[in-house]
Amino acid sequence: MAQAPTELLSSYPLELFVPQAGLTVKLTENIDWNAYWEYYDYREKFLRNQNYTAHNGYLSLRFRF
Repeated sequence: MAQAPTELLSSYPLELFVPQAGLTVKLTENIDWNAYWEYYDYREKFLRNQNYTAHNGYLSLRFRF
């Protein structure tokens, strides 16, 4: 049952939730340290076999010349 009229017109009913957080620390004038995190929450309304969640994080150094 559709919750809203626009839901009937949707081409593919799904929910996607992707919050992100990041931090950049300047180590020197030319070097930055980066830390980032992302969370994926993908849910289909009809076919539940493709739902997934994931936590992704990474660290990096950025060099500027």
